[in-house]
Amino acid sequence: MATEAGSKYSKPRAGASMPFVAWLDSQAAVPFSDFEIEVLSHEARRFHGEFMLWLGPSVKVAKASSQRCMVKACFFGAVHLGEIDGMTDEGVVVAADCLPFPSNSIDGLVLHHVLELGADPRAVLREVQRILKPGGRVVVCGFNSLSMWGF
Repeated sequence: MATEAGSKYSKPRAGASMPFVAWLDSQAAVPFSDFEIEVLSHEARRFHGEFMLWLGPSVKVAKASSQRCMVKACFFGAVHLGEIDGMTDEGVVVAADCLPFPSNSIDGLVLHHVLELGADPRAVLREVQRILKPGGRVVVCGFNSLSMWGF
């Protein structure tokens, strides 16, 4: 899926997304990724229903964390084209602030480092509210922008 100039696809803040994706795939990030997988696996186990959507930059963390998920179908989404490497047939490239899903259609949603890397976190949260079914669950994984990790 290609983007055109002026399209609605959200753009990373000051090019922050690609270096972060490269760091997540590096050997230095293995302890961090392992910790995230452990925590997110526990949280994803609480998802029940028909559909779960995982938005984020790391296919490795998404696949490993969603193995114990109790939904019938899991979809993995990358917010930028450069992050789609390694995606399987369930993978899509989406604009996080304009998700291509009907209202009230998703039972569980994971925002894995989407809010701090996107252009407008409030627009993303509005879309999450729109597509989430009543009683659905959301897990937000991100860095505190005021911490050392936020740099």
